[in-house]
Amino acid sequence: MDLVRLEEKLELVRRADYFTILGVGRDATPHALRDAADRLLASFAAEGFPGPLEPELERKLAEIREVVSEARAILVDDELRAEYLAGLGEGPRNAQQGVAR
Repeated sequence: MDLVRLEEKLELVRRADYFTILGVGRDATPHALRDAADRLLASFAAEGFPGPLEPELERKLAEIREVVSEARAILVDDELRAEYLAGLGEGPRNAQQGVAR
């Protein structure tokens, strides 16, 4: 795992919406959302790093994995996804058309 990539993803999870974090469009299917989240979770697993991890690195990995897991749980559930999009100021019509803010 490249530490620069880890820092970039950490910044992204701290400031971006769930779709951006997962790297999918607003119109992504639940299957595509699960796949994207699962890939990210695997690539930011502690096992991907050689030897024992420094506590700060472990904390960063855990933060990324927590946000990715939360994004996955919310976006694959139709009701939670609709609430999330409403919170972003997007209604179901805009979400289906893939309109990004």
